[in-house]
Amino acid sequence: MSKQSAPRRVGDKEALAVGNTIRGSAQKLNLVAQLIRGRKVGDALNILKFSTKGMAEPVYKVLASAIANQFSGAPSSSTCTWCSDSVSIQPGLT
Repeated sequence: MSKQSAPRRVGDKEALAVGNTIRGSAQKLNLVAQLIRGRKVGDALNILKFSTKGMAEPVYKVLASAIANQFSGAPSSSTCTWCSDSVSIQPGLT
């Protein structure tokens, strides 16, 4: 009699994290997202950690959250070798 769980919005080998409260323009976020598109996750985290751009910290937190979401579900391999190909930036609420 419990509520049915919602179906996954992403595939088994994909992760999803959404940053709703990031303050900044979509253009500035897109500049940071271009730095990490198509890179391995470990490389993307290092780029964001040592980047001088101000929007790198919120993007780092969202990417780290996506990694945590990926490994919190069903048991999977502990190595993180997949690439972050689709980083999307959409303008939020004004």
